[in-house]
Amino acid sequence: MTEDGPISRWNRALVYGIGVSGRAATRLLLDRGVEVLAVDARDPGPEELGELSRAPGLELRLGSDPEECPANVDAVVLSPGVPPQRPLVISAREKGLPVLGEVELAFPLTRGPVLAVTGSNGKSTTVALAGAMLEAGGRPVEVCGNIGRPLCAAVTESPGAVFVVELSSFQLESIRDFRPVAAALLNLSPDHLDRYSNLREYRRAKERIFENQGPDDIGVLPADSAFLDAFRPPGRVRYFSPSRPVEEGCFLDDR
Repeated sequence: MTEDGPISRWNRALVYGIGVSGRAATRLLLDRGVEVLAVDARDPGPEELGELSRAPGLELRLGSDPEECPANVDAVVLSPGVPPQRPLVISAREKGLPVLGEVELAFPLTRGPVLAVTGSNGKSTTVALAGAMLEAGGRPVEVCGNIGRPLCAAVTESPGAVFVVELSSFQLESIRDFRPVAAALLNLSPDHLDRYSNLREYRRAKERIFENQGPDDIGVLPADSAFLDAFRPPGRVRYFSPSRPVEEGCFLDDR
């Protein structure tokens, strides 16, 4: 990507949730001259916030969870742990404000290819392996996302790298334009049903990893998942299987 996305049009943004992702989003916004109102129902305290708590342009509203979105913000950036059904989020949408997640905020600032991985299990192992393979091949690489280092932090330090991003369903709920050149959905099993009303809703969140891909992008799927049997990404599909040959992709042959 070559543009800063919507950030260049904002004067003040609300960051909802000041955990690891929220702090990275806050730093990115402040570094680009956007004032930040950080809201969190908990109060993490100065030890967790560190120098960020004293950053110019930052207002902290901690230990409370307002239901109304303030009138003097241009956008709301959600941390992954904040459900999109929260009253403040609904209020922001009713006001016509853009509501996006930390990953979506960072994506326009990437200056290299983005590879993305999601699934109920095995995400961290897969992105770590992919990152190691790219590094062994001589490519600068950033392994980031749900694995621990937010994409907002990675983009500010590694222009030109390949970004290998682990994504949870929570992070995928709030994407809009996020488009990886290659994306994998490793598997699907019942999970997070305290947040999703059923497995179908959880599956739809996971499938969003492919939704902005074009015909030349790559989508990777398991060949043996009953939950994903009828799903096809829009790009070039590759399959993997630990038990049987596949025509397009790879499989395990343990003979």
